[in-house]
Amino acid sequence: MLEEFDGMNQWGLRGSGDQLKDFIFRLQEEKFVRGERRREQISTLEELRAHREEMRRRFLEGLGGLVEAAGPLRARVTGKREEKEFTLESIIFNSYSNIYVTASLYLPRGVSFPGPAVLFVCGHSENGRMYDDYSVVCQTLVRAGLIVFAIDPPGQGERSNFYDPEKGEYLVPRACDDHDSCGTPAVATGMFLARYFLCDSMLAVDYMLTRPEIDPKRIGITGNSGGGTQTLAMMACDDRIAAAAPGTFVTTRREIMYSGQPQDSEQIWPGATEFGFDHVTAFLIFAPRPAAILAVDYDFFPIEGTLETFEAAKRFYGMYGREEGIRLYRDRDTHRYTRPLAVHAAEFFTEVFLGKKATVANADIGPLPERVMTATVSGNVKGEVPGAGTLPEQIQEVAARLREERLALPEEARRARARQWLWEKVGKGRKPMAFHVRMLRQEDIVDAGWKSGTEDGAGAEGSLEIGAERDAEAHRYRCASLSWWTQRRLICAGNLIKAVEYSRRERLPTVIAIWPEGTRKISGHAPWISGQCEAGRQVLVLDVPGAGSLEQYPLIQGMPYRERFGTLYRLCSDLIYSGDSMAAMRCYDVLRAMEMLETEFGIEEQDITLYCQGPDGVYGIMAGFLREKVRMEYGDGLLLNVEKEVIGQEVFCYDDTLSRIIPGMLRYFDYEELIKRRENR
Repeated sequence: MLEEFDGMNQWGLRGSGDQLKDFIFRLQEEKFVRGERRREQISTLEELRAHREEMRRRFLEGLGGLVEAAGPLRARVTGKREEKEFTLESIIFNSYSNIYVTASLYLPRGVSFPGPAVLFVCGHSENGRMYDDYSVVCQTLVRAGLIVFAIDPPGQGERSNFYDPEKGEYLVPRACDDHDSCGTPAVATGMFLARYFLCDSMLAVDYMLTRPEIDPKRIGITGNSGGGTQTLAMMACDDRIAAAAPGTFVTTRREIMYSGQPQDSEQIWPGATEFGFDHVTAFLIFAPRPAAILAVDYDFFPIEGTLETFEAAKRFYGMYGREEGIRLYRDRDTHRYTRPLAVHAAEFFTEVFLGKKATVANADIGPLPERVMTATVSGNVKGEVPGAGTLPEQIQEVAARLREERLALPEEARRARARQWLWEKVGKGRKPMAFHVRMLRQEDIVDAGWKSGTEDGAGAEGSLEIGAERDAEAHRYRCASLSWWTQRRLICAGNLIKAVEYSRRERLPTVIAIWPEGTRKISGHAPWISGQCEAGRQVLVLDVPGAGSLEQYPLIQGMPYRERFGTLYRLCSDLIYSGDSMAAMRCYDVLRAMEMLETEFGIEEQDITLYCQGPDGVYGIMAGFLREKVRMEYGDGLLLNVEKEVIGQEVFCYDDTLSRIIPGMLRYFDYEELIKRRENR
């Protein structure tokens, strides 16, 4: 009976379909400029070194700090194969806790030991280090006389986090799906997936240092795509790396933003844009140690940003008198570690480590069969290596520890701590504006209906017919469409519904309804809305930016809106890069909606009720915790326990999850605790 109110809005007043994207892009652009200016002001080696240390510290803090990797490596060689040019060993070692890494060690023939070695880190291949392209790269490097140690990243190769050993099945596909099924839940703990990747790489270097064949002062690193991400992280964090060649990843954060390219969980570096960490920063930290950027012209990581980063990095190398220490190699190809790039990498590392360039003709090199490279019998450490754990188990342990730590605090201290932190996250950097509420006048809608052939009741013209016939029951309600500025250059909206018999009364008690898709789902909540209106209340169905009538135009063609790698995922990732989150921003929108009712309609705080329904109800739960005089009502489908419902999923299912959690929140609260603390105050 309320179908014609679904999606009803003010055309021309509700904001552009790109307003959320424009707002977030503009926010990042301001931070890009600030970071660039700060780097441009570095003029001495003393300033450069101070900036380097600050960037490294803040980068690691953003990831959640380094993983504590206590205990022995427990490394063992599980297989050995003699090839014409090299010996191949299959290896398993312990990274941290009960996490094991599978790897391959390529030892060249005809060279003297100890010699130089290269750590090879993989991009997003399901079979990890055993991927054909990576096998060719590793063979190219070892034929040049370099020792190569290739490791499987988490969730790839023989390290699936969701492998069922009894069924012999992958419950979640390896690589990107596996990464995000671990990385998205980890956001709530404040310990991001990149820290676990970084730990594996650092422990791989630890293992390399145990091998007598390897010279500890001549260790390099290379990898492309996701391996390029890992290479940059190691360049920023591990001083044992003497030379680096990141491939098909290096560009700028700005170019990635404008390209629309979504990124995998371990490629989201929290707060990096906020404190000025860009791709060039890894080179700034790494200088003057030799580095080579490996790039392809037709990459989805824009080559324009690659060239910009290369030029910026040369300036910092020049400050050491080593401008030639940074190089750029390009291939006219698409996104992959090509054979020509492998040749360039071999030339680079041999020139740096051996003093002479070795050029390897690799056109005849074929990939090794996967069966000769595996370090396990079954193809997975889970279920085969005694005691081997998974990343989801690690993240669950972290969440449980955080819960124990916060619940050990006295109730009042815990409540005050949560409030302070939440206010900081919700209010940080916001720029509120005067409301100047736009509203279609209520009396114009008493006997009116939207004339439209569309399902949501608002056609291209949005025409209004006075006196149109409607369902007799629908005559009992009046709907006004409102919009207002929630902060500078960002609009909120809502539909205000009341029973006609109360239409002459001002300052009606008001319920702000917060549920997924806002005004587009009014008719689905018709019985509840009717009950509120008949009881003498009015209902404001809220549209936060990106939802309901304010839904963002798609950023990525062919990708879903709310699902993983879709429009909201991408915007949530951008906010995390900027030191913000969609959940904190939308909590702020709810607070502003309450303020709007108070200042523009004269409705006192105690006469406002927040009705929270569905997983988006968390925005109201947080707002109600911060504004304790408002009343609270709860519907079904709430996200109450992130630890159990998100982190505790056996097989993680992404459901717009990033928009509903604030990074690091579990150090201070879970949502059901906020409800209990209101009740017990």
